[in-house]
Amino acid sequence: MGKRAFDQDTNKLGDHYTWISKADAEIFVNIYGSGLDSIFEEYTDKSLGQQAPLAVYSANRTEWHMTEFAAYRGNRYFVSLYDTLGVDSVKYMLNHAEIEILVCSIDKVERLLDLKEHALMLKVIILMDSLNGQAKNVVASEVSQDMVSKLRDRAKAMGITLTDINAVVALGKGKPTSAHPPVSEDICSITYTSGTSGIPKGMLSTYGQFAASVKNPGFNGFLARLAVSQKLKANERTSSYTYFLWDLLVFNKVKMALGGRLKCMVVGLAPMDVNTTKYLQTVLYTRIVEGFGMTELNSFSVAEIICAPILNSCRPPMLGTSVRLRDCPEMNYRSTDQPYPRGELLLKSDAAMSGYYKNEDQTKDMFEDGRLCSSDIAQINPNGTISIINWCKDIFKLIQGEYIAPDYLQVVYDRHSLVHQTFVHGNSNRSALVAIVVPDPETFVPWAQNLVGKSSAELAELSSN
Repeated sequence: MGKRAFDQDTNKLGDHYTWISKADAEIFVNIYGSGLDSIFEEYTDKSLGQQAPLAVYSANRTEWHMTEFAAYRGNRYFVSLYDTLGVDSVKYMLNHAEIEILVCSIDKVERLLDLKEHALMLKVIILMDSLNGQAKNVVASEVSQDMVSKLRDRAKAMGITLTDINAVVALGKGKPTSAHPPVSEDICSITYTSGTSGIPKGMLSTYGQFAASVKNPGFNGFLARLAVSQKLKANERTSSYTYFLWDLLVFNKVKMALGGRLKCMVVGLAPMDVNTTKYLQTVLYTRIVEGFGMTELNSFSVAEIICAPILNSCRPPMLGTSVRLRDCPEMNYRSTDQPYPRGELLLKSDAAMSGYYKNEDQTKDMFEDGRLCSSDIAQINPNGTISIINWCKDIFKLIQGEYIAPDYLQVVYDRHSLVHQTFVHGNSNRSALVAIVVPDPETFVPWAQNLVGKSSAELAELSSN
């Protein structure tokens, strides 16, 4: 595991990574986990090895992953908090998961203290950043020691213990404990997803389900444009990702920017445009593997075979996963369609979630005959692979009877290089849709300046008409 070193003089991250070996990481996790055992023992009614939630609230960083492993060591379940769902959702998750102990980056503390009156169970906040030492990242560098002192005083007045990982590690060194490995049926994590009702849903996963999900195999200028063009044409004929001349002259530099040892990249979230996939494979000369998965499935359930050709975001089911299609006549998708059967994708897998935490009604809605309903419209291709072609949730009719899937339209419009974000809205009493489009400043401004012939025009002026 590696991270870039922070330069306090420039207040920026350096170009080089510092690394921690697997062996050293294991030693740290055992000491850190022992310290967490002491924290839980002192501030909660949970005994060693007893299941309890541990929340983390931070951007991705080394301490985030170390905290996750330390939680698993003590048979605790992991709850991730994040800002993308809004402050009200953070408040909801704190209460819904009954969080008493939380680990976070220093920039989240003030927000958590603001929420304290609505999250009465919160007792301990453990900082990933040092309370007493020099800043070791950009986030911590923005918080002065005077601000830290005020946060300490405020937390103390509110009855919250504010400490840091260094102090927890010191506790672990002074009082080491044994690991308490979980069993398959123990809760591994609660992962919150946005719900159509506006209230986040807590997807419950056991260690057995999580284990099942990971067992599956499963340039600038003329020269660069010429290199890309010729290599794309050559690779269309050979299905190869290499071209000796252009790799030597151009693309080796790109590959070295990613370390030089890249063999494969895996992408998910949404189907990638086939031309984008071809372009990336050409420039990086590495395999781009697309996968389909859901939070409720603990990662991937279907993914491309690594040696398979590009097939417009197609992928076969992975080992241990079975799929079938459910007819959606209101959208004119049926499993009897020719030449490709189409319908909502239903999946059955050992990796599927147990259900939504404290939400039996939505759990029942997500399953049909033991299969997870994906809300994705899929087609089965002649070679057995699967393509996601549409969505079936949040659809509605316009007044003329036309079915609309706004989420799908938003994804399509968001792919445009000039667009940063799109919101599509409709009403069953109207015949047309309304869209709010936020332009991407980096691409839209120079394009619009050139269009109107005014190089000094700002974004607000360019987007006003």
